[in-house]
Amino acid sequence: MTIGRISIDKVVKGIGFAIGPRLVLTARHVVVDAMDESDRQKVGCKVELHAADGATYDAELGTSNRRLDVASLYLGADVTTWFKEARPQDGVGWRVESRPSADDPMLTGHITTFERPLVTETGEEAVLMQLHVEQSLGDYSGYSGSPVQYLTAEGEPTGFIGILIEQGRWRINTPGMRLPPVSNVLYAVPIHSALEMLGIESATEPDPELKRYKQYKKWMKRLKVVEAEPEADKSLLREAEKEVLFRYVFGE
Repeated sequence: MTIGRISIDKVVKGIGFAIGPRLVLTARHVVVDAMDESDRQKVGCKVELHAADGATYDAELGTSNRRLDVASLYLGADVTTWFKEARPQDGVGWRVESRPSADDPMLTGHITTFERPLVTETGEEAVLMQLHVEQSLGDYSGYSGSPVQYLTAEGEPTGFIGILIEQGRWRINTPGMRLPPVSNVLYAVPIHSALEMLGIESATEPDPELKRYKQYKKWMKRLKVVEAEPEADKSLLREAEKEVLFRYVFGE
């Protein structure tokens, strides 16, 4: 699945992940430095997704939501794999595979509750997913924007259920520290809430017959062959016109 670090003017800010061929989700605070006062991308500001497979994609800001701290990006080229949506349940296992840096561990735990009314660090009221995390790192910055993956009873990921946005802190402060220490509680935006607020519908899987049709057309163009299309290919073309390949809608 396509996932990677998001940079603004070559400075890495957090994580982003694809949910369609050119559609990426992240936390809003990861890309806020690229936004002007109207939440649009600043002129001359360069945003990129550095995928885990080594590829780098130019990106442009899409829609965002302050209250839930989520944002979307448009990529300048297609990716071939993306995350599927799943529905969260209390008590199930989860994991975050992102690598903010090369020596950062995978995060794992269980969902305490997937609907917890909270006031975020920015003062916004939101219903978030509360996650118990097993790895005590002392600080989880850099993981923001990561997809939270749902795990089966056998520990296998079956889809993503949320976007990691915030870490919980102790209720008591340590003398001399500006902020209380970080606890083993993380918060994520449930994916159905994020998609609804951003006006987005996640993509379907590519249709295999249509992929074969596209490959056929590439071959014909490469060979410079001009001939009548077989009836089967005409049928596939009609399916293409019905947009069976990708199904995502931006609420603009």
